[in-house]
Amino acid sequence: MNEIREQITIIKVEAESLSREYREIAEIEEEIIYEELLLNEMNIKKKVYETIRETIDEVTDELQHNFAPLLNKTVSSIIESVTDNKYQDIKINPEMLMRLVDPVSNKTISANQLSCGTVDLFYIALREALASWINKDKQLPMLMDETFAHFDNDRLEAALNLFAKLSHQVILFTCQERELTLIPSSSAIIRL
Repeated sequence: MNEIREQITIIKVEAESLSREYREIAEIEEEIIYEELLLNEMNIKKKVYETIRETIDEVTDELQHNFAPLLNKTVSSIIESVTDNKYQDIKINPEMLMRLVDPVSNKTISANQLSCGTVDLFYIALREALASWINKDKQLPMLMDETFAHFDNDRLEAALNLFAKLSHQVILFTCQERELTLIPSSSAIIRL
């Protein structure tokens, strides 16, 4: 009798364990419906993200096609005026790396192969070109801090004259006397 009772107890425990793992069909169907709704939402989001990506790609291509020539022209113009036409026809790629034709070898080179002062000049010109394009309606000031440290006196004077002619405010922070002697007389100087 005791053995039978023990077996009945074991069977009841196993039955309870099995009944806890068992789920009603209605509950399973509800979970399937919920998961299908989530899947549909995710598919909608995926389509939205794909549309956004396609739009960004189209805008990027259009910007590159329309904006890149303008950017190249503006940067080239600034570089030509400061280098007395030594460097011309600057090309800027989508990663904002610049290439140009070396006037000595007549080969295309990266701007990074030039002197530190010339590279600084290229990126100042790029910055000015981007700022003028972005801020068409607003005349935001350009802030520069020890920007001309690697420039020789001729390029420094040409750059200072160029920036003095800009229609927006250019604020130059420097601890060098050299800039003060070459800055155009129309510029305001504030000593701190």
